[in-house]
Order: sequence, then C-alpha cells, then structure tokens
Amino acid sequence: EVLWHPGLVQACCADAGREAGDAATAAAERRFMDLERFLLGGGAAVPPAPVGAREALVYTYAKVGSTALLRVFSRSGPCWHSHGHMISRTLYGAMRPPCTVAAGTRDPRDRMPSEFFDRLFLASPNEHRDFSVRELGLLHVAGPLLWGDAIDSKRIGKTARWSSWAQLQASERDIPSAVRSAFSELLPHMAEIIRDFMTMFASTAGIAAAELFAARPGASHLYFPASENGPKCDVLVLPFERIGTWSSLLRIRGFPTADNKIIRERPNRAVDRSSGELYKEFKRSLRYTDEELKILCTVDTVCLPFYRALRRICQRHLNATLHPSCAIS
Repeated sequence: EVLWHPGLVQACCADAGREAGDAATAAAERRFMDLERFLLGGGAAVPPAPVGAREALVYTYAKVGSTALLRVFSRSGPCWHSHGHMISRTLYGAMRPPCTVAAGTRDPRDRMPSEFFDRLFLASPNEHRDFSVRELGLLHVAGPLLWGDAIDSKRIGKTARWSSWAQLQASERDIPSAVRSAFSELLPHMAEIIRDFMTMFASTAGIAAAELFAARPGASHLYFPASENGPKCDVLVLPFERIGTWSSLLRIRGFPTADNKIIRERPNRAVDRSSGELYKEFKRSLRYTDEELKILCTVDTVCLPFYRALRRICQRHLNATLHPSCAIS
C-alpha cells in the first residue's frame, strides 16, 4: 500500500500503451513489477532487463510540478516518482539505459506557501475537504523513505495546527493572522526537508555538484547527457518558473509526445481546494521578514543558476549564511 502511494513510487504504464498497443503496456507493467520486487528484496540479486522504452525517474521535492513531469513521461514508457533519497537511489540503481532522471526546482519564496498549504490540514482524502498527500498516518510509517534518510520521522509527523477547514473557521477570529503565524512557525521545518535536496540529487544521478551548481546563469534548464564517463541516464533539471517551456524542452530531450496541455493541467494545486481563496490571499499579502529569508538562504536550491537574484539578496542585503554548495558556483 505504501509503495503504491503517489507521493512515494508511482508506475505510469497505461498512457504508454495508448499509442504502442496492449503488448507494450503489458511489458511496461511487467518491468515495473520486476523492479518493485527487486526494490523490496524479494526478487533477483540484479534488476531485470528493461523493456526497450525509455525509462524515467521523477526524483524531486514536492510542489515543483513533479506530477506534470510524471504524466509526460508516462506516455513514453515505465516511470517512477519519489520525493525520497533512499528509494530514489535504489530505483536509479535498477534502471537501465536509455533512461532519464528529472528534477523540478522552484524559488523557495514561492514554493513554501504551496508546501505549507499542502500541510495546512491533515484530514482524510475527501472530495469536499482539504487533505495533504503527507497524511499523518503515512508519515509515521514511511517518513524516512519519503523524505530521505536524514529526517527523523517524528519531526516529519509534526501535525498541522488545525485538523480541518471547518475547525480553522470555528477556532480563529482572525484567520489570515493565524495562518501567517503558523506559516512562520513551520518555515524552518519545511526548509530543513529540502536543505540538501539538490546536492543529494546530483550525487544519486551521477553528476558532480560543481556541474550542477556552477552552470551558466540564465540557463532555461540543465541537461547532462548520459555518457560512458558520466551519468548512465540523461539528467534534467527544470525550473518551475519556466514550466511553460517544459513541453518543448522535453520533446528535444527524448520525449516526443510531451504536450503543453498535459503539463498545464496540474492536479493537487492549492488554489483548487476549499482553502483556495485563502491561499491566493495569503500569497498576495505575504512579505517575508529578514529572519525568514535568512532561513530560505540556507537551502541549496538558492545555489542553482536559476536563482541568482535571490542569492544576491541573501549575500548583499541580508549577509546571510548560504548553503555550502553555493561556494562551488
């Protein structure tokens, strides 16, 4: 049950067979199940052979368009999705070329409100209520797998201040102020979860940190082709701020069926929930304090070439401590 949870590992085989036929779909499904058995230690000592189609792993932190990437990759062959380092390393070890490993990134100033509203309530999934994909019960069971080895499951399981939208409305006179206070309280925890994410991504994907963080400023994306002396899979890093260009970039990078419509129709958006209006107002009125910005400056996403403007704010205006990976670039 945990393995099939969409926030942990996800097989996307049905779309791959729409154009290739039932035989291709069945082969893709067999490949996923073989890798699942390998992952759980119940199969062969070595991973099974690929089905011939390009395999893909979406290995990224949450709220950066990973579901959109998953939907695109699923049209080409077997694909997997993980927000955790340990399980991504295992899946990467089992993949065989031709393959692609992809990560999305996002300016932490813009991402943190989306992450926070994903954690605003911890209620069971229901079409009329908010819910988080990181529900409390799942977190206690799969926290270390989902978020990586270094994060303690008890800290991950830190519950939201309110259990439901109704409770928030009933218990708070000034809802915007209460939500803003809760956001400030949770911000260090959210930053800690992704602090070293891209550094660990580079290590797993087989690229040097210097290549990732020292790329030229102004790049629309980062691409590291598979090579004999480099990564075994193509590596893609796509900034969320340029999601409108993802389909054309992905077509160039080995996914000819990438469709901008699929990417635009992103599920699990904060604006589409019952708290959507509150989220939009929160985003409009949010002004980070200097101390909150200093927390964001410690995240290694700031070291990527896409976010040089934020890095300059951290260095010149805040005199903040940057993530050690920034020294590479």
